[in-house]
Amino acid sequence: MGRSLRVDLTWSPPRSHEEIKKERGRGPPGLYLIIAGKRIAGKWNEGTFRLLDIGQADDVHLRIGAHEREDCWHPRARGSSLLVKIAEVPEDEYDETDRRALVCCLRVAERPPCGDECRDGYHRAESVEISSGGEMAPLKSRYAC
Repeated sequence: MGRSLRVDLTWSPPRSHEEIKKERGRGPPGLYLIIAGKRIAGKWNEGTFRLLDIGQADDVHLRIGAHEREDCWHPRARGSSLLVKIAEVPEDEYDETDRRALVCCLRVAERPPCGDECRDGYHRAESVEISSGGEMAPLKSRYAC
């Protein structure tokens, strides 16, 4: 059996996909959520959030700025804005293999419509425990795989 990963993710407030694409400079290493959502009374309304994709990268801004699944995201937004939430995952504590295990665990539980990774279940050697905080909607507060 592989090692056990335990991580506390703090999700950022939602930002527009277009805003993230325009970012200059290095983005953080971590996980990202692609969400469709609407503003109500000038604020992003969590009740309108639909999870479209979950991923990871060494540089989240660069990854989102040139993503091969963008063609999957836009049609599924259906009249909503395309939003991004980021949870930084420190490089000195977790590597790409660890981030992929975290994404796989979240994908198995949430089943986003975009992306095929881990669609058939969690079959990794690492056991994973995730606690989510910050602006985590539409995710739950805990996951285990």
